[in-house]
Amino acid sequence: LKPFEMSWQLVLASILLGSVAALVAAYTPALMISRTSLPTALAGRRVDSKGGGGWPLFGLCVAALGMVMILSASNDYDAANSAALGALVLVVGVVFMTPFIIRLIGRTAGFFPLPIRLALRDTSRHTSRSAPAIAAVMAAVAGIVALGIGSLSDDAQGQAEYAFEYPEGTAVVSSGPNAAPVLAAIKAVLPDRTVTPLALANSSQDKSIELLALPCSDQEDRCFWSDPAGYAGAYPPSLVAADVDTLRAWGVTLTPEQTRSLNAGSALVPPGEGPATSGTLGIRVIRFDANDEMDVVADHKLSAEEAHLTIGGDFQGPAPLLAMAVISPATAKALDLDVSGTKFHISGTVTSQQQADLKKAIAAVSTEESGGSLYVERGYQGYVGLIFLLLAVGGGLAVLVGTLCATGLALSDARPDFATMAAVGAAPRTRRIMAAAQALVIGLVGAILGVLTGFAPGVVAARALTNGQAGLGPDVGPIVDIPWSLMGILVIAVPLLAALVSGLFVSSRQVVTRRLAR
Repeated sequence: LKPFEMSWQLVLASILLGSVAALVAAYTPALMISRTSLPTALAGRRVDSKGGGGWPLFGLCVAALGMVMILSASNDYDAANSAALGALVLVVGVVFMTPFIIRLIGRTAGFFPLPIRLALRDTSRHTSRSAPAIAAVMAAVAGIVALGIGSLSDDAQGQAEYAFEYPEGTAVVSSGPNAAPVLAAIKAVLPDRTVTPLALANSSQDKSIELLALPCSDQEDRCFWSDPAGYAGAYPPSLVAADVDTLRAWGVTLTPEQTRSLNAGSALVPPGEGPATSGTLGIRVIRFDANDEMDVVADHKLSAEEAHLTIGGDFQGPAPLLAMAVISPATAKALDLDVSGTKFHISGTVTSQQQADLKKAIAAVSTEESGGSLYVERGYQGYVGLIFLLLAVGGGLAVLVGTLCATGLALSDARPDFATMAAVGAAPRTRRIMAAAQALVIGLVGAILGVLTGFAPGVVAARALTNGQAGLGPDVGPIVDIPWSLMGILVIAVPLLAALVSGLFVSSRQVVTRRLAR
């Protein structure tokens, strides 16, 4: 979809799915209330809402099927879809098992202090009320954990494979043949900086310059040289014309022998395969006519010498190449090569405000002939911080709201118990302590089940997302990075917050109710 474009089919599907989910969620309590006798409700007596034990065996089979689907997914990019489908099946299976799990946890109540013990027993005795809330918390946390593992791992791969083009903070401005307005704009914004131009061999729509490793074999496509061995990173310009001072300003240092070779008319190429091995570089200028027929305008042969053309600097990963080949400006002029394209290197680092000012100034003078584009190397700009914040806030709200709603229902059902406790001398704060314990149990059980359910799908999705090469740098995948802090927020911080909110905002005033004989 384009920006600000809406898919009405997806919107209607979401509305329909939400409506069906709301009806299903309301059906069970409505059915339970409809079976309550009128005298019981008018008398204020407790309504039996124990509920069943779920379908643990069926849920276990469904959960096992989902886990098999997740673990059997291969480590390619399409496996993320298989893992997502398996995760959905796994969640459905755990939902069917939730009442049984709650009752199983309730048997451990004797090992905890009195408020937790009462909360666990109340939760396990009324599964028709507690199971939907815990299942909702579990499903929300499971999805957030899976998304968190996948997003964090994908971001870690992008950071590990990021290929720098220049040292961090370096600003480079590209322009066309008429570079004077662009240079003037740079000087107007940064008058105290040194600006070093780098002449680029031009390739236009009807003409291009090709580099060849000579001598050629019978198959001419083996002559073309565009990928030096041993170098990974941003793809450099093919051919530049520069003297020793220009190369030094751009971070390339030459030996005295390489300097003499450059001034004598030789081409400098990176070590490895191609011209570095053959010792001869071919520079072919071709032009296409109106019928798209290729015409060789010029075919030059130069002596090629190895030189480390990597840009100097402290890089995370491989250092980038300045160019595929370097010749002197005198050689370019002697060969009548079009090297009117220009890249300007700005000394020092450029701040964000200076970058904004440069961009505005260059845009004001840019034309079709002068061109003008700014690039500032900022290193890897990850997105995981925003994703983490959205997941933490969204997941925290889902757990908090679900926990507080379930706690409110539990406290409403427990009014007769609170009245009895008040009648036998319980302190007013007992109601607050019980509310906090109830919220802690519901939030903690749901969050733990969610982490256990979403962990495996997240790991498989992460391996699928990071198995291939994401950037121009070396392949470092697959990567699995676990968001422990996000899981800690969901499992520890949010249930404690729910307990604190419940304990602080629940009224401690006891209401004595009249008891009627059955």
